[in-house]
Amino acid sequence: MTKLSNVTILLAASAGIIATPALADGPLTAKVEVFSGYNDPASASVTTHNGFAGGIAPTLTLNAGHGIGIQADGLLARVNGTTTVAGGGHLYWRNPSKGLIGIAGSLSSNTAGNFGINNTVNGQKIGAEAELYLKRFTLSGAAGYEHTSYNLFFVPSSASNFYSKANIAYYPNDNWKISVGHRYINGTHAAAMGTELSLTGHGATGVSIFAEGRFGEKSYNSAFTGIKIYFGGKKTLIDRQRTEDPENELKNDGSVQAPTCAPQKARKISAEQSCGSYNLS
Repeated sequence: MTKLSNVTILLAASAGIIATPALADGPLTAKVEVFSGYNDPASASVTTHNGFAGGIAPTLTLNAGHGIGIQADGLLARVNGTTTVAGGGHLYWRNPSKGLIGIAGSLSSNTAGNFGINNTVNGQKIGAEAELYLKRFTLSGAAGYEHTSYNLFFVPSSASNFYSKANIAYYPNDNWKISVGHRYINGTHAAAMGTELSLTGHGATGVSIFAEGRFGEKSYNSAFTGIKIYFGGKKTLIDRQRTEDPENELKNDGSVQAPTCAPQKARKISAEQSCGSYNLS
């Protein structure tokens, strides 16, 4: 087990000890996600041979009343030999029997040392999100604007794109979810699939295991597994996901990239050091 895995599991356990009594009956809910897996770049690079990706993604949500929610997301991850720190927020309205509509944004910073040089990728994202609840089906989507700035081998550049995400989720029972979807991030299309199984049923602190996969253009693929710990009342998985926090998408965000990749037209370095943009999800 890697040092990062040991640290993230310890942080998740500590968060649980602190958060459980505080969130049991109040307007706040929280979630801690610990994940690890493999991320294969969309195209080859001389500096992205390490395919490991893993980290921790905490979430804190405030129910402000009248269906309005405010959420803060965080991420600390290691992706293909690079370190990513990211934060995001949501402002939304939700009816647990009908759906959700809101706005979400995020900022991220990704750094790696290559050939004695610190290369960086900084990402910003802003857009709208929505969910529709149809008995055991949940339809969800997001779309908006993303901007990524690069400083690679002392060559600054940037790229701006439209992004979109779409999912269809089905709950065979109240504590098991399966989903399929599509991602268009940084100009790359990818199919998405996943599953999540609650291990605690109606427990006040929910624990679930999950697995996700991505398969897309430019030979991009990734697979992840991990645990999610939910705090804030006794609920089934389907109830938690329709009454508590929207999904923390930072680990699935196109701004989480290895910082050796940038638009070739914006760079003046050797061809063998170039690669296409790629995503953790």
